[in-house]
Amino acid sequence: MESTLVYVLFGAFFLLLFLGAPIAISLGVAALATYLALGENPLAFVQMSFTSVGAFPLMALPAFILAGALMEAAGISKRLVDIAEAFAGPMTGGLGAATIFCLHVFRCYFRLRPCDNRGGGHADDSGDGESWL
Repeated sequence: MESTLVYVLFGAFFLLLFLGAPIAISLGVAALATYLALGENPLAFVQMSFTSVGAFPLMALPAFILAGALMEAAGISKRLVDIAEAFAGPMTGGLGAATIFCLHVFRCYFRLRPCDNRGGGHADDSGDGESWL
């Protein structure tokens, strides 16, 4: 049964892509075809799809894209990277150091986290590189 569902999912997806359908439509129709192959009610699929679109991470994604586009259009990101590269210099790992510097400046500017570096830290400091500063 599971292998049949895999064939239905990927078969419908690639068939629709081959026919020239957009990727979003191909994904949605392939998921619906797989849901129907399970023998479930299609209204439940629509309801589940509609409620999952309202999830906060999905709603925040366009805002992050817009903020990045505005920063790029205004030249803020270019100037910030130039400053960070000036501090990092031509040393090995300079791109990583510049990235960490930009991350720290953004956090301080937008007040996403405290910027005092007193050693208290957060659980994900080692993951995003703030502790290297």
